[in-house]
Amino acid sequence: RISIAQILYIGAQVAAALHHAHNARDLAGRKLDIVHRDVSLSNIVIGYDGQVKLVDFGIATAQGYAALTRSGELIGKPGYMAPERFRGESIDGRADVFAMGVVLWRLATGKAPFDGDDDSAMRRLVLETEPPDLRQIRPEIPAALADAIHEALTKDPAKRPTAEILSRALGRIAATEADGATASGLSSFLRHLRPVAPALPPPVGGDDLSGKQTRRDPAPIAEPSRYGLLAAPTSFVGREEDLRVLDEAFGRSERLITLSGPPGMGKSRLATEFAFRLLEREGRLNAWRCDLAEAEDA
Repeated sequence: RISIAQILYIGAQVAAALHHAHNARDLAGRKLDIVHRDVSLSNIVIGYDGQVKLVDFGIATAQGYAALTRSGELIGKPGYMAPERFRGESIDGRADVFAMGVVLWRLATGKAPFDGDDDSAMRRLVLETEPPDLRQIRPEIPAALADAIHEALTKDPAKRPTAEILSRALGRIAATEADGATASGLSSFLRHLRPVAPALPPPVGGDDLSGKQTRRDPAPIAEPSRYGLLAAPTSFVGREEDLRVLDEAFGRSERLITLSGPPGMGKSRLATEFAFRLLEREGRLNAWRCDLAEAEDA
């Protein structure tokens, strides 16, 4: 289980990144009013040096820039959406703060504060219910941290703290209530949890760097990190039918399986979960996760 110090450090860093985005200005000095709209555990990247990054601004909005979605269209992960998004109201950075509250809740408990079976149930829970008392789930959480998380999850955006206030609050709690809320502390935890993997061998039947055809047996079963699967980033609930369809297609030896849909719906997370399950079942995985790269003409 992730420690209180690590929760505080990760939370403070991500909230600080949100504060920077929310207050960014263009070259003329005009405030851009950026809203990330997809703050979630899967969009937080932590390096082995303990540096925390908020990534994937692919569906973000900004003042003066065309929105990716039409008015009234919901996009993103429902489990992290603020009530005002479900109501179709205009949003600002406080919607990201609500999502940050969900992130902190998940880090603290390993569970979601609102856990519906589908989008409709999720909408009802977010709009009509309050999350349970955090300290009844994890009693050792400092009262100040529990209060900060509950404030971030306030239904009324006007009563929510800004990202800056949240970041500073988490920093103060870390200074008084937790040792090791640092990059080096997080780095040590990550290296103990998942040691750095050795370099991958060339794939079976591929070319080596000299251009010669090679043939070697598949590598023995290893850590998922050998395949680029650094970790399952979030809990995975409610998509068993999607996994079943993927499994059937994979079993038919389909040459190409494409996951399509709007940004933020969880395609990458579904593919990652499928790869993990294949690895557990087969003992080896003849596939690798590759980072996206810009296409170039041959």
